[in-house]
Amino acid sequence: MNNPSFENILNLLKEQLPSIIGNNEAYLVSDVFLRFTLYIVSPSNELISQVQTKFNTWIKEVESIEQNDFLHQDLQMGKISITDTLFFVNRHSEKLNWFIEDSEKPSLNAKIIAFYSFKGGLGRTTALVLTAIQLARQGKKIALVDFDLEAPGLASLFLIDYPQYSKVNGVVDFLLDLSVNEFNQENLDLASYYFTINQQDIVGTNNGELVIFPATRTDFERTNGLNYIDKLSKVNLQYNDSHYVADYLFSTIDEKIQPDYILIDTRTGVNDIGGLILHRYADLSFLFFYGNQQNMFGLDSVVEKLKYFNSRFYLINSPTPREEQTRQEEIHYFLENSYQIFSDLFYENSSIPDQYDETADHYPIHIPYSDTATLLNNTRKLKILLEEGGKENPYQKIANYILAEKSDTNVDDEPTNFDENELIKAMSKIIDSSAASENEFKTETDLVKKFYPRKDYRFIFDRSKFLILGEKGAGKTALYAVLTHNDYAKELAKYCETNTQELQSTAWIKGLDDSEEFPSETNFKNLQDLTDTQLRNYWLLLLGKEVAKSNSERLPISISDSLPKLKTLAMDNSIGERIEEYLQDINNKLRQEGRYLSVIYDYLDRKLTDENNLRGRLVGALLSLWYEYHNRFSNIKTKIFLREDIYDREIPSGVTDKVKLDNFKQNIDWNQIQLLDMVWKRIIEQDETKSVIQFLQKNDCEIQRIDGLGYVPLLNEDQHTKLLEKLFGKRMGSNNKAFPYNWIEQHISDTHKHIQPRSILNLFGIGAKNQLLDNTQKNTIIRPRNFEDAMADVSKNRVRDLVEEYPQLNAVFEKLRTKNDKFPITEKALSQAIQEIISTSNATMASDEVIDKLVGIGVLYEYKFNKKTTGIRYHIPDLYLFGLGLSRKGPGAHKAMFDKNRKRSRN
Repeated sequence: MNNPSFENILNLLKEQLPSIIGNNEAYLVSDVFLRFTLYIVSPSNELISQVQTKFNTWIKEVESIEQNDFLHQDLQMGKISITDTLFFVNRHSEKLNWFIEDSEKPSLNAKIIAFYSFKGGLGRTTALVLTAIQLARQGKKIALVDFDLEAPGLASLFLIDYPQYSKVNGVVDFLLDLSVNEFNQENLDLASYYFTINQQDIVGTNNGELVIFPATRTDFERTNGLNYIDKLSKVNLQYNDSHYVADYLFSTIDEKIQPDYILIDTRTGVNDIGGLILHRYADLSFLFFYGNQQNMFGLDSVVEKLKYFNSRFYLINSPTPREEQTRQEEIHYFLENSYQIFSDLFYENSSIPDQYDETADHYPIHIPYSDTATLLNNTRKLKILLEEGGKENPYQKIANYILAEKSDTNVDDEPTNFDENELIKAMSKIIDSSAASENEFKTETDLVKKFYPRKDYRFIFDRSKFLILGEKGAGKTALYAVLTHNDYAKELAKYCETNTQELQSTAWIKGLDDSEEFPSETNFKNLQDLTDTQLRNYWLLLLGKEVAKSNSERLPISISDSLPKLKTLAMDNSIGERIEEYLQDINNKLRQEGRYLSVIYDYLDRKLTDENNLRGRLVGALLSLWYEYHNRFSNIKTKIFLREDIYDREIPSGVTDKVKLDNFKQNIDWNQIQLLDMVWKRIIEQDETKSVIQFLQKNDCEIQRIDGLGYVPLLNEDQHTKLLEKLFGKRMGSNNKAFPYNWIEQHISDTHKHIQPRSILNLFGIGAKNQLLDNTQKNTIIRPRNFEDAMADVSKNRVRDLVEEYPQLNAVFEKLRTKNDKFPITEKALSQAIQEIISTSNATMASDEVIDKLVGIGVLYEYKFNKKTTGIRYHIPDLYLFGLGLSRKGPGAHKAMFDKNRKRSRN
């Protein structure tokens, strides 16, 4: 063997032993002197001889053991599988606390929180102190313990303002004194080893308190001739005489101080203190790294141990650089590396998340660089850092995660008459399979049960706004349906506190609808040869026809009932002037009578073909018409509901001045609170047993019931967060940061963080249906897995909408998975894939135009840094990933979702 290094020898044995061992159970052990021994369970003499002959250079001993003897049991601890029957066991000469097998933690009332960093200078101690203060300001008693014994500094942040505490002994002194007293902690006065900070200007007015255990006294006075190194050399933190000495420290703090939390500042690097704290004591750990090679090497080194320890943790990226471009580069470097490390070593193959999923374990909490923190030596500076960033203050975020850990319980006992199964049934009915508004809001009863009335919908009653834009699924047709039901529209106007007197005298009439009364798609296709003026005439004829019908009058022009005849009439150049005169007369009559007409248009995307840009010309003519009439007619107004992409892409800029139209348009947007309110409204309306109302009332949520509109939830973020935790538990699955409220945003939003109503309705509706079919025992109302599994259908439905919105990208949507089925990918790989797709299709866009479009519509996210080059890479969010047939880049990413049919066929 060339270069017979330890790693090369080990790899050779792992590679060649299985073929000789066969089905025999065996253990390859590397002892503390780096010698290899092979233990085989009940082997034949021939097998022992064969191994000795072939591997006599590398394996010093080949031993026979029996199935259940002491040595066999000992070998089970820390074994690593090479094959199903061959295992590797590594004996260690130091750093033993990273490999301890006794994982039974001391039973404490307080939660132990560890702050660990692989390298120094990352602000770990600062973060611990500021987090402790944030917790104290919320009324918590916090014990801060300095276990960075080789380089203590926690107490120094307070000693300039409180110099008297420099004489207080600390952790090292307690451990030494405990040993001298043969571990009888009753002989020790714990108050000699800590000092307390409870001044209101620091800890607030909620009776919070900081109890600080320094590493030792820092007054520079020698005691009994011993300096700190002398003391520290006497401390043994490894397992000794059937105990860990640190157990006594934490149990004494828990018993005597009775804190809510014990925050431990651990030593930097891979050392016995870090291994002991992270493995044996920590209920929750915050692990500080930075986006450079040294720190990522450290993360790679410890991440397998993090999984083995099986304790909750969060990564911290600190401090992110101040200059924006450098900051983004550092963050991207961190994410690229942490994602790859976790994909290889931590995540299960079937559940690798998105690289930019902020709820995933590899995604860190970012702590920005601060000048104040560079020389942090008094409490005034601490208070400055506590206020920086407002609600985005990273130390408040850390404190919130800790508070969630303390209260990480499942659903409280609900009232005896609450039936959670009825809630799930109601949730499963909130949307049909298509979830299309044209099918959902046909009657006024449909509106009462399914339409969520928002106060900011007053814009549909605003006479100055006539163009309503939104993406497919944003709710345009739902608003159109509101205005087609006059009584409901007036109730909504009253709720929105608009000019109710005028609205009581308003009638909404259809200008275009998906019914036989209006021209079909074929009728509109036949208008290809009309001029722009004749297209305008066509709209005028439709308008005059509907206005006349609503006023029980006849047009001054004979219009046949045959809709195709409208085209012939539109070609008469004088027709427009005659209808405009008629409309002016109607407007004068309406003004005299104090009445108003509002003409509403929808289905422009479905009725009008985009072939040869006919749709763009037709919509442009309609907008031009109403832009002119907006000032011309005082009592005839309009509302035109239009897909935003059609307006941006297809309307010729010369038809009408788009800049001027900006004053008359309104975009439909949603935030997550409004979307969840909508979900709860639908759930309530579907529940005949009123179990949902009881569930909401139990959780301090007041629900209004408004005549004509039905139930109207108006909850805040905290209430929604609480309700979701009642449904799913504190976290979605085993993910540390995946609180349900955040998980929803991360998984069904596009790259612009937009969420469509249809997506969230599909998520809840399909997820609830999955739960009804699930007989697995659960501790929560809904198993998070059932919502996670719903993502495949949510994504497919959203991609289906996308295909309809952007037909010019159909080839890309259909074939991208055949060229590159895993994301993120490099710019070069993406460009090549798209170029190959468009070269074999009728696409008229260049590859760079396609990429720009996909970025613009929220399908692709572009970032300009990775760990190997400075080139551009792209990722796709979960909202589109599944529906496009793609997977995460990494081993077996999302295999469970993408390969269900094949899996069934194998079984």
